[in-house]
Amino acid sequence: MLRRLTLFAMVCSSLWEVSAAQGQTLDATLSGCAQCHGPTGISQLSETPHLDRQLAGAIEEAMLAYSEARRQTAVPLHKQVPRELVSGVAAFYSGQKSGVRPAQNVDALKVTQGEAVYNRHCYKCHDDAGRESDNEAPLLAGQNLNYLLKQVMAYKDGSRKQPAMMERASRGVSEEDWIATAHFFAAQDAVGPAIGKKKRRRSGQ
Repeated sequence: MLRRLTLFAMVCSSLWEVSAAQGQTLDATLSGCAQCHGPTGISQLSETPHLDRQLAGAIEEAMLAYSEARRQTAVPLHKQVPRELVSGVAAFYSGQKSGVRPAQNVDALKVTQGEAVYNRHCYKCHDDAGRESDNEAPLLAGQNLNYLLKQVMAYKDGSRKQPAMMERASRGVSEEDWIATAHFFAAQDAVGPAIGKKKRRRSGQ
């Protein structure tokens, strides 16, 4: 695993150096990002997140967390995007909505287990099986399974800090349940319909 991540970081770093040599314009920055996240935000690398359709605010927060060392990363590019280009990168990927994400190799039993965990702990912020958001939570439906599993372990071992609301909502959730929830989110189509229960309706809607 460490060897794969190191090689991945070296490839992304060398590609970024090529883009940076062209000048740190938005186009050059997006060219560097595309090497791992795909030109329209649909990644072909299993441990790299899809960025298409994602909330611009969620992308911005992740990019700033990397640059400010609030979140760990093995990819130098994450720390090198100029602050003035962050909002442009986020806006570009959040506006990419025409592609189809690849199907994930999920475990059906874990999807069912994860749905139950989702309905108890996650739906208030990751509404409609992860296709909508409240409290500025990122959209998770149809995300790469290996990426989600990697984030689960980062939360569990403390290398990635949970947002306060997530920390409260996930109290008592076991590692097995975290993993099952990752399978549930990965099994969803990014645009619908939801697998399992229909979208929950908030009070007043």
